[in-house]
Amino acid sequence: MLRKDYLARLTRAACWSLPRAEADEVVSDYRELLAAHPRTEAELSRDLGDPAQAVRLLRQGRAYEGWMAVFLVLAVSLLLPVLCVFQPVWNVMEPHCRQLLEFLPIVGMGVALVWFFWTDRARTRRPLPKGLLPLLILLLAAAAGVVTFTWAGMFVCLNGGALLLIPAARIGPAISMLFELLGVLAGVLGAIGLIRARMCNRRWRALYVLALAAVAVSVSVLTVMRHMSLDIPAPGWWLPYFWKNMGLSAAGLVMTGVALC
Repeated sequence: MLRKDYLARLTRAACWSLPRAEADEVVSDYRELLAAHPRTEAELSRDLGDPAQAVRLLRQGRAYEGWMAVFLVLAVSLLLPVLCVFQPVWNVMEPHCRQLLEFLPIVGMGVALVWFFWTDRARTRRPLPKGLLPLLILLLAAAAGVVTFTWAGMFVCLNGGALLLIPAARIGPAISMLFELLGVLAGVLGAIGLIRARMCNRRWRALYVLALAAVAVSVSVLTVMRHMSLDIPAPGWWLPYFWKNMGLSAAGLVMTGVALC
């Protein structure tokens, strides 16, 4: 095991298991130790042991258990709504957990903002992490594209014709498929943001927060579409849902901005 590989494994284990300040201190101490006394692979294993095992000996049980509890809340807040973009899962979950599905993303946003700020005791303003901005732009562009297609599709359905060679009768299923894909994309990016917020830089929580907003809007729109009646709706029936999703989107954007601080 080379020095560089040992430090990389130690860094990953420390950042996951220890609070940020403690993880930085541990990695710094081991870096100095390895620089002062170069060792062969056999000597590293004999003198310092496995990196993961070394970190397990240093971590405090209560602090780590607290992080695991928070991680579970954040993971469920993202994963459960993402699974519900798929019709079979939604059919099972929606009758029993409709209010929970609407509440979970808000919980996830709030916990992510508070936890990662509180545990970064140094309160250092780290540079914007490399790769974060392109992923935020990707998710925003995907969401904007789906919303634009939805509004154009509604116009075509009301006035007849086709949209991008899709006949009016197939626009509804196409919109549903796009929101399902948006939910999956947001789920993947949200998981990346959550893990990297712990491992690298708290500002990655912005990607997690934005992903939660995208998932929440996707589930909300799909719920409306799956409950639609074939009867002619009353004029303006869509306005409550429009304002609800506008509120979710605005809250997500505002909280994403806060998460970047």
